[in-house]
Amino acid sequence: MIFAPLDLYGLDPVTSARLDRALDWLRTVDPSTLELGRNDIDGDDIFANVLRFETSPAGSKSYEAHRLYLDVHYVFEGTEVIGITPTKDCLPQGDYNQEDDYCMYDDGSQESWVTLKPGDFCVTPPYDAHKPGCCAEKPEPLYKAVVKVKIG
Repeated sequence: MIFAPLDLYGLDPVTSARLDRALDWLRTVDPSTLELGRNDIDGDDIFANVLRFETSPAGSKSYEAHRLYLDVHYVFEGTEVIGITPTKDCLPQGDYNQEDDYCMYDDGSQESWVTLKPGDFCVTPPYDAHKPGCCAEKPEPLYKAVVKVKIG
């Protein structure tokens, strides 16, 4: 996992050209111009799912992980708590969905939590299951982008 204020990214040695491009897009995009749903950045290699919803308690959510993409969670408005746990420490709740690139997992034995506020991002690679959309203290509206960055 990478968690940092966006303006400090680049000081961390974990980087790739696609991830850099995704973060550059987040730095320069005007959130008021985005359509909800998929927004292409570089075709299937980099795209953003733009979402508006109300956060909910962590107990009502499940962990998910992907094989083909890493996720860059970025908050435009609101506060989001995301649970992170290594996939090796949790059990799948079903089969991997190849078409949509995800597998759901139970709560792992080594959960960590990150709180994202506007301007913060968190990167979840395939080896980290993540539980997005959780509320901090009480449910609240959230406006965010999940930038999908193809691996390899």
